[in-house]
Amino acid sequence: MKKVAIQGIVGSFHDITAHQYFKGEDIELICCDTFEEVFENMKADSNVVGIVAIENTIAGSLLHNYELLRESGTTVVGEHKLHIEHSLLCLPEDDWDDITEVNSHPVALMQCRGFLSKHPDFKVVEGSDTAGSAEKISRKHMQGHAAICSKYAAPLYGMKVLEEHRRQQAQLYALSGMRRPLEGRRVSQRSPHKQEHDCVLASSHRGQSVAGFVNFFILQY
Repeated sequence: MKKVAIQGIVGSFHDITAHQYFKGEDIELICCDTFEEVFENMKADSNVVGIVAIENTIAGSLLHNYELLRESGTTVVGEHKLHIEHSLLCLPEDDWDDITEVNSHPVALMQCRGFLSKHPDFKVVEGSDTAGSAEKISRKHMQGHAAICSKYAAPLYGMKVLEEHRRQQAQLYALSGMRRPLEGRRVSQRSPHKQEHDCVLASSHRGQSVAGFVNFFILQY
């Protein structure tokens, strides 16, 4: 059974990514509060694979996770592109007129800023996780609160889907580990015909330094 560390809990987009990537396989989820904790689990156990979001078509690059990847000494052993569909979840007895506060992960809130701008009366509160916000509302029976997360979290935590597909986008996840690439899998799931590489560049504070790097790759490839 594969051990997979994710940021978030069951029902989160990292959880969905793990089960899509390892479809048909038994996995043991290690749910973490932070991305730092994901990398700590990989360092503590070389059999643990971590999944972290690194790119989003709306939010852009998640630079903090790139930095964690660079500092961790782990190796990217795979990637998965997930179609993100946010939904608004609330308690079963609540409706639109009852909602006063919206909770979710900061990135999800940013991705749904267009929707939130149409509801200026909503108090927006950041949480550590999308599905975690739904779980907290359900566990504490927080009437008037809603969570932005995947609709798949609704049956897990006894919540109602108030509205589906608030924002649609694609998000890229990196699978990282302290060992060699996963057996029987391509490092990239985008195309078997493309060679993809990630690199970190450090340049001096001189004009056209970055252009020099780019020109080097153009000449080489």
